[in-house]
Amino acid sequence: MAYALTGDLVASRTDTTSSTAETTTTAITSVDLYRQGTFVLDVTAGSGTGSFTLDVAIQGYKAGYAWTDIARFSQVTSVTQRFLHAVGSTVGTGSTTVEEAAQSLDITVGTVRPGPMGTQLRAIYTLTITGTYSVTWAVKYGIHS
Repeated sequence: MAYALTGDLVASRTDTTSSTAETTTTAITSVDLYRQGTFVLDVTAGSGTGSFTLDVAIQGYKAGYAWTDIARFSQVTSVTQRFLHAVGSTVGTGSTTVEEAAQSLDITVGTVRPGPMGTQLRAIYTLTITGTYSVTWAVKYGIHS
């Protein structure tokens, strides 16, 4: 399977201070042309006298009016990579309807919601740094039909 669109949802960055519920500045548009995607949270470096906790969710712009969490990585506290696969895969044919409300880092960690991704994608994150610490990280994506 070839990916139709790939790139950085969050370009590589180095942070030395805490951030609360920050969003990426530029959303990926025309996502509704694609059915599903894979996302990678890549923490490439961490150093200093302290620690960090990074919490990242992928959000889709739904119904033309609200951003809502569609997937959330498990929290990261060390140099590592985390993967979210099959984000936006189709909903089953059962009769159960799942109500969805606008959310911001409220989806359970390590969770992917079934259904369309929306028309745009962005990442939202919270970073907590204690002591004097520096962490370098990025979020990459590949979406396809």
